[in-house]
Amino acid sequence: SLNSAAEMTAGCLLNVIRRLALSQASNDGVANLSRMSLVDVPQMVTDAQFVKELDLSHNSVDMLPIDIGNMASLRLLRVRNNLLRSLPESLLQLHMLEHLDCRCNGLTKLPYGMGRMLNLRTLLLGSNRLRFLPFDLGYLTRLSTLQICLNDSISFPPQHLIGPLCFLGSNNAPAQESEEALAFTVANDIFSDMLFREVRE
Repeated sequence: SLNSAAEMTAGCLLNVIRRLALSQASNDGVANLSRMSLVDVPQMVTDAQFVKELDLSHNSVDMLPIDIGNMASLRLLRVRNNLLRSLPESLLQLHMLEHLDCRCNGLTKLPYGMGRMLNLRTLLLGSNRLRFLPFDLGYLTRLSTLQICLNDSISFPPQHLIGPLCFLGSNNAPAQESEEALAFTVANDIFSDMLFREVRE
């Protein structure tokens, strides 16, 4: 039928676009697969060892593959606006990762051991279903921006475990200033986004 033919044509076109995006990534290390109607992450993506920045945002991915831990060069990972409920433990193997954006999913917990991701500077977790943060986040001494607004009522590690971060909009922690940190958003209402400031280097 015409509808089936149109769907096949659209599917083929998307595959071509995805391959072109990865081909471009071989030149500059940036793979932009945002809004590509993905329901899973193709193996050709996780096999691309040269990728430094991977954008999978605004798709329908409900699970990241274990193989994502093999992307040793990855410094930036965006999975915003997908259907993720958890993150694989293999993510912790991404020792070079500096920026992780998991906003607008259905995450209920973070993998144990995130404190090993020592290069992480920005962690965006807003608009999920998180109820607590793991204590080992305190080991992330380079973390300067942590966004957790629009989650459930989150209990977070004691301030002395978090390190030199700036707490904003929280009844649980006093506001403080720090040259090393830009923002730590812990409010759980819509107005907390007004307090969030992006890292600018």
